[in-house]
Amino acid sequence: MKYYSQELANHRWGIYEEHKLLATIGCYKTCQRILTLLKASNTKKKFSITEDLRPLKQTKKSQPSKTSRKKAMV
Repeated sequence: MKYYSQELANHRWGIYEEHKLLATIGCYKTCQRILTLLKASNTKKKFSITEDLRPLKQTKKSQPSKTSRKKAMV
């Protein structure tokens, strides 16, 4: 199957299979990542599950305070 993306009139990105629109995505990077995974699913190249689920932007999460940890344990 042939997958490709194309920018739509509403400034979103469409993911197509052959000539059928499968989805619209608002973010170009997300669209390209999905497209890469779709293409890889049809080939021998496989991605590890952690690579598939890795967020596009990794932000540093703040640690919960000691008080909130104690409340969560109770």
